[in-house]
Amino acid sequence: MVWKSDKHEYNTIGLGAYPASCVLNGKKRLLARKPDATFGLATFQPRDYQRGGMGDWNLDHDRLEALLLHRSCGLIWDPRWGDANLVFPFAVYEAKGWDGDPREARQQACSAGAVYLDMLERLSKRPGKAWDSSSDADQTVGSRNTQVFVFTSFGAHWHVLVGYKRPRLEREYAGQKGMSGSVYVFQRIWSARVVTERKAWELLSLMDQIHLWGVTDHRDFVIRHLKPWHDFAEKCYAHDVEQLLGCVDTAGKFDPKTGMHGWGIAERYILLPEWIRHLTKDFAARRKHVNQRAAFHVKEAFVAHQGAAEARLDRDAAAGNQREGTALGHVCGMTEDCGYLLESWEGFLTHALEVHGAAEDDTEVFPLRFNCITDQATPSSAPRGRKRRRTVVDAE
Repeated sequence: MVWKSDKHEYNTIGLGAYPASCVLNGKKRLLARKPDATFGLATFQPRDYQRGGMGDWNLDHDRLEALLLHRSCGLIWDPRWGDANLVFPFAVYEAKGWDGDPREARQQACSAGAVYLDMLERLSKRPGKAWDSSSDADQTVGSRNTQVFVFTSFGAHWHVLVGYKRPRLEREYAGQKGMSGSVYVFQRIWSARVVTERKAWELLSLMDQIHLWGVTDHRDFVIRHLKPWHDFAEKCYAHDVEQLLGCVDTAGKFDPKTGMHGWGIAERYILLPEWIRHLTKDFAARRKHVNQRAAFHVKEAFVAHQGAAEARLDRDAAAGNQREGTALGHVCGMTEDCGYLLESWEGFLTHALEVHGAAEDDTEVFPLRFNCITDQATPSSAPRGRKRRRTVVDAE
């Protein structure tokens, strides 16, 4: 099975409103909506690779999850943030009965299609940190050729639309304040009242062609653009392992019940991507699951890269050129010499409030970096080249 369809939830960021007056309050919040059907690509588990060669390593569940949870990637590939079942959708369906509103069905389906187009656009960009302008460049000339299909039905009336995203034109007030840089275009390609056998065959034929396109051209496009992202994530995790050496206890405490050493990592060493902060208390269970999976991927990175990282540090130490980033591996901040580089001032302030207990009105937080081991603020002029301290972190 290379594709999957389900009544699948998608998440997006919208503006909140006051409960009584329904007036927008200007605050962003996470919205959860669920179309009647979503069609996308399937991910693969280890057992799937033994079923005949349909599985693809680039669509492996754990590899995609590692892309999702690293702070320098944060590539959202499942419309339900933090989930890992249906990836990069290519079609959506919304239905209304005779007592419904067909315009509402079209608006709901096209809203979902716009979210899916945003996911494909992010995939088509060159891998890079969120604050790096190079990540806004397309991977290839044809990377902008993305589209999604929309099906709507109102009783027996069916409509099929194709949607794409393009830059806003000058005549559409491009560059004006308050206007987006791009627009979503959804064009109707077929419409009919399906009450005869001929119209039913036309609809089925269109669906079959769209399905074939989804599991061939669309899937090849996704796999081709995922390969650079996987390479980038591999380098990011290898770098993290090098920075966390001495801060993580890879042996862990001995559990007399199981007779094994429990491997663990403190939550403050797991720096999650920016989208995680939108998982508020309404999504507490999902946030807990995300933290557990992020710790799992850090552990897997240690298994894969710890030996190479230790050997590299030993070579550097023997050559007398220990790097500054390694010496400050446990210092978080906005400068490149910090081992825990935070993406934005907003992320830095959130980290300072939640991890280090800084006051919200404390303006002194801006010129500071924090020591993630002692939880003490470190002046930005801190001496460089300090000796790394090995700290044992209890398994959580």
